[in-house]
Amino acid sequence: MMKRHIVNSYTTEGRKAIHKKPGRNIDTNIMHYLMRTPIPYRSAAYNDNRISLYCAQFGKCAITGEKLEIGDIHCHHKLTKHLGGSDEYKNLIIVSESVHRLIHATNPETIRKYLQKLNLDAKQLRKLNKLRSLANVESCLKFDAI
Repeated sequence: MMKRHIVNSYTTEGRKAIHKKPGRNIDTNIMHYLMRTPIPYRSAAYNDNRISLYCAQFGKCAITGEKLEIGDIHCHHKLTKHLGGSDEYKNLIIVSESVHRLIHATNPETIRKYLQKLNLDAKQLRKLNKLRSLANVESCLKFDAI
């Protein structure tokens, strides 16, 4: 016997089921805000990919997993522009402002401040250090015991 598939994009009932799936609660107000307010002096690809990544990451920071609010959404280049990075989707990631500052921080006091504020676990710290490495910034591992 064939099982009936309710979840699909062809019927009203199916579309409702798609949006009721857990973890897909994207704040449409924030998404619309991102669409209406592109980052000036950035490429169309950057601004389009910023919106796509916000949706793909379900509105959460890639490092902490916390829901992001307007003003806290930062689109980070994994390989920075000055090192040859592009505005391609695969080179961008959405993080919180605090995480973004920590990725680029070089001052030990600033690093300690953000590590204390964010209280990252080992897995989150590994992700952070991978991004710091791509940005040619020293690892935070020696600061994580603080």
